[in-house]
Amino acid sequence: MRQWPAAIVCVLLGMAWAWFVTPMLFADDDGVYATLHVSCEHEQPLVQVTRDFLPHDDLAKLRACADRFSQMDNALDEENFGGTYGLMLAFNRGGLADLRHLPHLSCLLPYLDAARNPDANTFVMNVLSVQPRDSAQDDSPAETAREAEGLGPFGVGPHVDNTARHYLHPYHEFVAHQVNVIYLEVPSDMDGGELVVWTVDSDEHDPPALVLPPVNNTMVEFRGDALHAVRAFRSPSASRRLGLVLEQYKIPEELYEATARLHISQAVHHVPPM
Repeated sequence: MRQWPAAIVCVLLGMAWAWFVTPMLFADDDGVYATLHVSCEHEQPLVQVTRDFLPHDDLAKLRACADRFSQMDNALDEENFGGTYGLMLAFNRGGLADLRHLPHLSCLLPYLDAARNPDANTFVMNVLSVQPRDSAQDDSPAETAREAEGLGPFGVGPHVDNTARHYLHPYHEFVAHQVNVIYLEVPSDMDGGELVVWTVDSDEHDPPALVLPPVNNTMVEFRGDALHAVRAFRSPSASRRLGLVLEQYKIPEELYEATARLHISQAVHHVPPM
């Protein structure tokens, strides 16, 4: 995931509600002009929350599976995701079929099957292990101001999910159609850690539309074009928070062949099957 300046995000995403809107050109960080594709629909809800998303036994199996990959270096943007860990998978429909035949990874797929949008054809799944904030760590002035507003400091900075861009043609940028997050392990003594979501036409300096505390076995679905962040948290027991993030994309068929069939962020073949 790469962080775009919030003002640019809001202008671009506020203008592109669906595929029928003419894709727009913008210059990325390297000065290369790329086409921005947004598949989110005008009537698509900003956020939907489902409590007790998985049966108890299924949740336990998914948690055990994710835990095996929770100490791997995170392949996501260091600026936004520094201090987080976990495996990342990027795949299309063909890669999904391949994953079902990999015993050491297929244990993650019951979540995808439960949360999948039938119209999505490209996916990024990330095991996300987040460590608590050091109680002795000093806040920056900006973080202190955010904390006074009940927002910061952030453990994961404000961003829009567009991880699939790394596995596509360099002249096309894609924003996820939807993002599904499930909380697998939440410390009982956690202070902070809320998911912060802004409306599509807002930026990080505006009041958020939603500040949602994480709860075990809760699945949160939000629009892929929604700016969001995660507050840092503290835990006297120094316990981590473990979750699974699924970005779902609707890539146009004429560009689908450019998607990665299956990319695994690290070699995990040494991990034994469950």
